[in-house]
Amino acid sequence: MSLVIQAAVRPARMAAPKVDAIKLVKEQRPIDHGHCLSLLQEKYGDVRGQESYDFLGDHRGDGALFSAATKIVKEKVKMLEDMKSVVPRNLDEFHWYQLWLIWTGLGLHLKAK
Repeated sequence: MSLVIQAAVRPARMAAPKVDAIKLVKEQRPIDHGHCLSLLQEKYGDVRGQESYDFLGDHRGDGALFSAATKIVKEKVKMLEDMKSVVPRNLDEFHWYQLWLIWTGLGLHLKAK
């Protein structure tokens, strides 16, 4: 089942789960720059995600870019765990912002596609 967001405006600050103890399996880790970009856009939206990607790539290097993307994946895993959901090996079907809305209880305006 896929969820669609209706007229949602992303807040400037979004509380994220603590991910210190989360371990990822190989299939869950970001694989390339394109995957990192899509993860940043999932969390921050298209424009802000692209700006974050450009900044991290230009000024901080690949390590920072992959660290930021890995943290986003870990947040997805933690949110799914907190919601007592089975965490799949492939997380691509789960959109970060949609999970966040449900995790925070703000997802009352979500509906199945």
